[in-house]
Amino acid sequence: TLYKGKSFLDLLKPDALKILPGSESQSRRVTLASDEVIAKKWAWCNGSFIEESRPIFSLRSPAILFGESLFETLKIKQGTVIDLSEHLERLNSSMKSLGFPALPYLDWQAVILQLVELNQLRDVTAKARIFVCKELSSTGLKLIVSATHFVESLDPTYRLVTFPYQQL
Repeated sequence: TLYKGKSFLDLLKPDALKILPGSESQSRRVTLASDEVIAKKWAWCNGSFIEESRPIFSLRSPAILFGESLFETLKIKQGTVIDLSEHLERLNSSMKSLGFPALPYLDWQAVILQLVELNQLRDVTAKARIFVCKELSSTGLKLIVSATHFVESLDPTYRLVTFPYQQL
């Protein structure tokens, strides 16, 4: 939808999450002083917690050049990710339909909740987005998770436009 598509385009703003090659480092837990956490917003990319403002997309990425990406938005209430398994099933189904490599097994709940903690969203209703972007890498995918405050939409009407034919 245009509303959700706008969310992906928000990643391209200078002060938001960017995507560049070479950011795939080993998975680690980030432990920071509390004043450092307040000043920075965090995202998760291919196993690492990174500052949202850090560039991580190559301009030659299929996700940028051709829009080869998907995302799923999840609601988090009081430390619980709502309907996580249903969101992951829908994401996997969409990935299969579009010919993406299979989504790797990860403890998505742990990733999301740690990100919620880093961004100090534990005591509020929050939303997380899982982005799956096609990449020219050995895995073929760049996985990104972001988390922010959840804001109810003031406009309950949305328009969905689809194209009924698969691109060959």
